[in-house]
Formats: sequence, structure tokens, C-alpha cells
Amino acid sequence: QEKEALAELLARVTAARDLAIAKTGRPLPTLIKISPDVTDPQLADIADEIVRVKQACGRAHLKVILETGELGTYDHVRRAAQLAMASGADFIKTSTGKIQPAATPGVVLVMLEAIRDHFLASGRKVGMIFIETPANPTNALVDIAAAAAAARTIGERQGARPLVVVDNT
Repeated sequence: QEKEALAELLARVTAARDLAIAKTGRPLPTLIKISPDVTDPQLADIADEIVRVKQACGRAHLKVILETGELGTYDHVRRAAQLAMASGADFIKTSTGKIQPAATPGVVLVMLEAIRDHFLASGRKVGMIFIETPANPTNALVDIAAAAAAARTIGERQGARPLVVVDNT
């Protein structure tokens, strides 16, 4: 009975998602939580889920939110960014801002470098990076100028500058 209820809930959520994408054509955000101790099979499951969500998006872009505050190290942030992009994310966002530290300058730089490296390896551009601002009351101060400078540097090297988009909600 519990499995049937979960299957019904999943079907309703999937239908609502598909309707939202069809009506708006807007990016569909997907939050992935990758803890530092995640296993390779779990990473494969996460990648498969991102691929399925991307397929469901159709023409809409897929935004994958990396809960960077939980990842602990820059290596883990990079690993999560690489996984998201390799699985089809059109752009990646630093965090929800609810778990600290969130969008630190170091995290933004690591994500920009991952985007650059993804482009150089695949030729596929991930076009936007989102950072949070202090308008989100759970967030610390973010150096937006430093994030923009890092994006310019990457743009000079790859020939196309990623946009830095600020989420102040």
C-alpha cells in the first residue's frame, strides 16, 4: 500500500512538472545533495536522475542547484559540478543559501573552473552561474565583483564568457 501511494505521488509530481515546463518553457531547478561520503553507485543514481529530469525538460533549460554548504571541500564542489554538467545541466547554481557556508568566492571560482574545463573537454557551454546575495537572510556577504572577474578570466580563455546572475530573493 505504501509503494502504491508513493507511485501515485510520483505520478502527480511528474505530471505537474511536465505541465509547468510546457506552460513556461523556463528552466526547471533540480536540487542535488551530494555528501562527501557518497558512494560511486549513489553518484551513478544521481547522474541518472539528472539525465531523466533533463529529458523531461524538453526544450526548457535545466538548472541544477548544488548544495555547496554541505559539500565541505572544493574538491567535492567540483565533483558535484562535473557530475551535474556531464549529466545535462544547462547551468548550475551555487546553493539554496540555507546551509552555510553557501556561495563563497572560493566556491564560485571552483564552479567557474569546472565550467571552463567542461567546455574545453566537451565543447558544450554551461551558460549561467547563480550566486546568492545577502538579501537572502541566511546568507553571508558574497564578493560579486570577484565572481564577475573570475567569469571574465574564463571567458578570455574559452572565447565565451559565462554570465554571472545574482539571485537576491
